[in-house]
Amino acid sequence: MRLVITGVPGTGKTSVAEILSERTGYPLITTGDVVKDKYVDTRKLRLKTIWKTKDMGDVIIEGHLFCEVKLPADLVIVLRTHPEELKRRLEARGYPEKKIRENVLAEILDYCIVKAEQKYDDVWQVDTTGRTPLETAERILSALERGVDIYDRVDWSHVLEDWLRKGYI
Repeated sequence: MRLVITGVPGTGKTSVAEILSERTGYPLITTGDVVKDKYVDTRKLRLKTIWKTKDMGDVIIEGHLFCEVKLPADLVIVLRTHPEELKRRLEARGYPEKKIRENVLAEILDYCIVKAEQKYDDVWQVDTTGRTPLETAERILSALERGVDIYDRVDWSHVLEDWLRKGYI
């Protein structure tokens, strides 16, 4: 299985991917394993990732930019998180206010899920709100074992309206 894990920063991609890699034994490839540039050219990211994973069978590929590039993949999982929780996570990481706003807005506007669904055939949307990375990974593994899809209903439009009124965005 070639599995891509993506989503905006703070949704739990790295932690969930590490647990999935540990549990399945699949190697884990991250954006940082492929490119070292601070500003990533998505075309180069795509080509370098394909090259790095070409001889791999089962593999987990993780990174927020992988919703923007088409890779050979059996399944793409877009992790989602409620904007309030996402904001708290990014603040705890010390993100600058501007980056917090950009990432929260991307989450509210469904950026990664829209991009992933434009590029890939099999896409799951998994809500990590109120779940630990372990709980999220176990939920994904259980669905894979049972052969069922996960497509959580996610709609943050009410948050956008509220935050616009408050002047946060």
